This record gives sequence, structure tokens and C-alpha cells, in this order.
Amino acid sequence: MSDSAESPPQRSFRRKLLQRVALLTVGLFISFAMLEVIARLLPEPLGVSCTSGDNQLVYTDPEIGHRSVPGLDCRINASGLPDYRVQTDEHGFRDELAAGAQKRIIVLGDSMLYGVHVDQDDLFTEVLQRSMTDLDVVNTGLSGTGTAQQLLLYDNVISAIPHDLVISTFTVHNDGIDNAERKDPTRARYVVEDGKLALQHRPQDAGRTVRELIDSTGIKSPGMVFDLTEELPGFKQLYESLGLKVKKTDTQGASGPPPDPIIRARAHGELSSVLLSEIARSARGAGREHLVVLIPSHEPYWFPERPEVAYFIELANVVRTGLEADGLCVYDMADDLRPYTQDFDQMLTLPESEIIYIAWDHQPGADDLWNKHWDVDGHRIVAGLIQAFLEDPDSCARL
Repeated sequence: MSDSAESPPQRSFRRKLLQRVALLTVGLFISFAMLEVIARLLPEPLGVSCTSGDNQLVYTDPEIGHRSVPGLDCRINASGLPDYRVQTDEHGFRDELAAGAQKRIIVLGDSMLYGVHVDQDDLFTEVLQRSMTDLDVVNTGLSGTGTAQQLLLYDNVISAIPHDLVISTFTVHNDGIDNAERKDPTRARYVVEDGKLALQHRPQDAGRTVRELIDSTGIKSPGMVFDLTEELPGFKQLYESLGLKVKKTDTQGASGPPPDPIIRARAHGELSSVLLSEIARSARGAGREHLVVLIPSHEPYWFPERPEVAYFIELANVVRTGLEADGLCVYDMADDLRPYTQDFDQMLTLPESEIIYIAWDHQPGADDLWNKHWDVDGHRIVAGLIQAFLEDPDSCARL
């Protein structure tokens, strides 16, 4: 008998082994198919569907940082909130340059300007444009950006676009932190050395996270499995050992006891004021006007007893006084927006997750992050306030 010949017990064992492998494979296939069906039926916290592109909304520009992909036409769904449409022009702006306008305003900002869960026609820049004759108001905002990236965007892209006035929006709630403490490698970081602005870190492409790679396949079930396992002991190490990033790095300063809020606010305010002044110098050097609009944090309105409120109040004061001392035009919206906030007694009856930032319409089911952005009514009111400021004959802003 040759060595390769198998005895009947061996053949039986191999046959049973193959049967078990086949059953296991079929079982796994059926399980993932069922999981895929469940994943597609469940509401997604953030769903993106684009008629152009691969459902990726941003990319990393090595000169500027993360930017919106040009030429997008997408519907975005955030669980508990209305879907909204995002369209971008050739520059990646959520807007389009209007031909034939006599004057143009460029507006810089973060997610407050970008308009989370608000359709483009309802953004305050669009409302303002419709209200003021022969005026083109261009929205260049992008979620997650701070003044440092807006400075690079202005110098590298926007300065070449004809315009008459630049409005820099400064969101007191997080722009100071974004400018001074965020360590995401896709962000530019500046420091002030001997009174001068110095670029400390240039933006770098951090690549896609595991979840972004999964989402790019269009298959839902692996994403569900990943969401359930990414923080479990062993799984995070496994993903990282394969060279896959679990989350993008976004460290906010060193660990240790929290710093004094006043000292922290002054440090953030100094850097932010210098960044805003640098944008103004670039604009004015080309004969353009510049206005800074301070968007207040919700914290002093809703939670005045919290110790961290001192940070937001001091930051707004430091930025405003620093810019005015530098001869810049500043519009602080805090007092003008106060009449439009929810009744304070009503606010006390709501859980924190249901309190909407400068709110008019209650949006049940939305988490705290989304609720800190203006809704459609908010954008309409802000447009009216900015228009009134620009048209005031005593205003420091000139068109």
C-alpha cells in the first residue's frame, strides 16, 4: 500500500471535517447577511449619500488642512434631525460665486457658518444675500476648522477671489480651543513667539480611520461589528497592530489637573486675536475691509453657575479688546442674540441633551453636539442682525 493511500477512518474524518467547515462557512455567511439586513434597517447617526464622489465629504490639503471636496451634491442624514443637502463649488465652498454682483462679501468660519442640518438656501449667508441688493455673500465655512486654517485658506485661495469685505466669524465656544490645543495632524498650528505669529505645524494627511475605510465599501455590517468592538480590550490593539487607526488623533493639551479657566482663556484669546488680526492685515493690504463677528457660547446663557463659564466670558473679552486695540472692527452678537434664547425657566425643565443653542424649535432625539448649532430660524435671525450692523451708519464696517 502506498504512503498516499488513505484508510477508511482517515477518509471519513476528512469528509466530516470538510462538512463542518462548509457548515461553518454557510452559517457565517447567513449570520453576516442577517446582520447586513439589520444594519441597513437601523437609523444611522450620520448617513451620507452623494450623486458625485465616493461619499467622502472632506480631504486634506497639505497647504491648508481638511477641506470640502469640490463638486459635491450630497444628502446628509443625522439621526433625529432633518436631512440636508450639501453642494460645493470648484473651491469646495458650500456656495457658488454669483456673477454680476456689484460687491462681494467673503465669510470665514466653522460649523456654525457651514450650517449643520440646514439646507443651503437657508444658510444665513444666502438669506443675507437675498436681503441686500446686488451683493454676493460667499460662505467658505467648514466644520471642525479654527482661525488658523481660515488664515491659510484666505492667503492661499480666497485672496485671489475679487471681494470687498471679509467677515471672520469666531465661535467662542470652541475656536479658542481649536486654535491653541487641538493636536489633530490635519490641522495647522500657530504659536506667538516674541509677539509674532509662527507656523509650528503644517497640515498632514492622517489617512482614513478603520470606520472610514469600512464606510467606503458601502457594506454596513462590518461597520456595526467595528462600532461594537473598537473599544473592547484586545480589539483596539489588534486593529492598531494591522496598521489601522481606530480614531483620528485629536489631543487637547497635556494630561493633568485642569488649568485655571481665566489663564487658559487669556492664552487662547491672545493667539486667536493675533490670527484674526493677520487675516485683517492680509485683507486690508489688498484694499479690502474686514469685520470680526463674535458668536457667543451657549454656556453663559444656560449654565451661568458652571465654573467653566468664566472661560467663555473671559475669552470673548480678551479677543474683543485685543482686536479693538489693534484697530479692527468687531461685532459681538452676545447681547443681540440674548432675546432669542429659550425662556430660562423652560430650559430648566429640559434635559441638557434637548436644549438647543439659541433655540426656537425643539428637536427631539438630537444629541447635544447637533443642538449647539443654529436651526433655520437661527440662520434667518443672524442674517437680519448682521444686515442691521452693516447698514448702521455708525457701524465700523463699510461696504
